[in-house]
Amino acid sequence: MMKLHLTALFCLLFTGLCGVENASWFWHEATPLDHTTRYFRMKFSLPSKPVKSAAAFAADDIATIYVNGKRQTRRQSLETTVRDLAPDLVAGENTIAIEAGNLTGAAGVIARAVFTFANGETLAVNGHFKSSDQMQEGWQSPAFDDSSWQKAIRLGPCNMAPWTKRVNHIPFLDLPIAPTPKPEQLGKVMVEDFSTISSWRGAPVRGGRPGAHPPFGFNFGSFPDSRRDDGWAGVLRFDFSELNGEAVFTKNAVFLREVVPTEIEFSADAKGHAGEIFFTFSDRMKQTAVSTPIRIGGEGWNNYRLKLTPETVPGFEMLRLPISIRQLHFRADKAGKGEIQLDDIAFCADVSAPECQIAILPVYEKLAQEPGKPGTIRFQLRNGLQQEKRLRLALTVTDQTGKTLVGRNGETTIKAGGIAFHDFALPPFDRKGAYRM
Repeated sequence: MMKLHLTALFCLLFTGLCGVENASWFWHEATPLDHTTRYFRMKFSLPSKPVKSAAAFAADDIATIYVNGKRQTRRQSLETTVRDLAPDLVAGENTIAIEAGNLTGAAGVIARAVFTFANGETLAVNGHFKSSDQMQEGWQSPAFDDSSWQKAIRLGPCNMAPWTKRVNHIPFLDLPIAPTPKPEQLGKVMVEDFSTISSWRGAPVRGGRPGAHPPFGFNFGSFPDSRRDDGWAGVLRFDFSELNGEAVFTKNAVFLREVVPTEIEFSADAKGHAGEIFFTFSDRMKQTAVSTPIRIGGEGWNNYRLKLTPETVPGFEMLRLPISIRQLHFRADKAGKGEIQLDDIAFCADVSAPECQIAILPVYEKLAQEPGKPGTIRFQLRNGLQQEKRLRLALTVTDQTGKTLVGRNGETTIKAGGIAFHDFALPPFDRKGAYRM
């Protein structure tokens, strides 16, 4: 029997990730000078021309980046960008050159690139730069002689202050590539069942009727549906003025689920409409790949599934697992106004990690309990495993000082890949305010 503790306090801990194999911040001086420009060069050798690369850059305050003498971006800043440098790379020696300016205060540059070759092998390169305080003719070129340049000073790891919370440093981490899961490790990881807060925003990208702006002409959110196991489904509304109109909906980054998947599945009621659903997947390096379309149509709920391979998702082999769903696309065969329903968008993925096996969510039917009166709180539990599970549940309610006010225990059984609900009775609370569960 599996024992679970229900917790309504969610935290994200992100420490200890930047080690010796991760990218670092560099500058020409240990203490940057205000209103100055510095020049950086990094040489690296490649066994062959890569078919794809994911190169991440950030700079404080601003920088211009060159690859083999060709300018890539003119205004690189603290916003991390990831670029595919493959078209400008060659077999043998290559050079990344950066012209960076500091206005005031802290200054630094950081870079990391992962190259993918035709045989599927990858090579990662971190920015270990030489630097100069003088602009010299041809300094961006691979042929430039930088033997007189100094070794740039390493300021610290990618998540160092003052950039800890100001820079997305995920692309600068030496994250391991997750292996393909074994059959016995596979289960269902729910991405969206629409039973809680809707997390999609979107608009037409082609063929939207003039004036049919979000959220009125186009929206995608949760609505009650008694036919579904949790009583909810997603409704996607559209209004196209031409054939093959297309709308795209982006998932809020806060709600992304990163997994190592083999398939994606969902249910749909096309309500008599016909069209296509397809997905954009994203990895931690912000590389993306778009699936081939999945045809939907007819009346009533139907289930759909797509194996994730380089054939069904061109470029899938280039993504660094784990990945997440970043966007959902809908393309309608005909012009017109209408709606379709979608539900239970899920990955068939590795569920060997305990947090992927049982998903627990409070049911948001009532957000408050009247003081002095007893109440009930309901939890929804989803089983991602391929076998039935008997669960022991424990609920603890504390006040703001951490004092335990209520302890409750329960048991429930969930079918393989199924859903269950469990209610806990709560006693009256005399004081108005928030309690921790």
